[in-house]
Amino acid sequence: DHNPNRDAEKMFLKVQEAYEVLLRWHKPHRFN
Repeated sequence: DHNPNRDAEKMFLKVQEAYEVLLRWHKPHRFN
C-alpha cells in the first residue's frame, strides 16, 4: 500500500520547515 497523498503531505511539511529556516537565516532578526 502506497499513499502518494501522504508522501506529498510529508514532503510539504519538510519543505515548509526548510523554508522557515532559510527565512530565519537570510533575514536576521527584523521581525520584532
